[in-house]
Amino acid sequence: MVPTRAHPKFRLLYTDLLNVPSDSGKGIEMTANGEISFFESFRPIQQSEYNIVRSRDYNLKQVPVALGGIAF
Repeated sequence: MVPTRAHPKFRLLYTDLLNVPSDSGKGIEMTANGEISFFESFRPIQQSEYNIVRSRDYNLKQVPVALGGIAF
């Protein structure tokens, strides 16, 4: 974990999940189920996914952190 000067008390732990595909759909599903608090997504959240999350009394907020990219 790399310390940061701007927010020294903020700690973020990223854990790879075992036997779970790491894709945007799974991140959205796990958030809707209350299993995780946030996730990274390579695509925008679809309206149908927003509806599922809202039906469970959660709200999602998209925050862009990067533009463009190339995947191989």
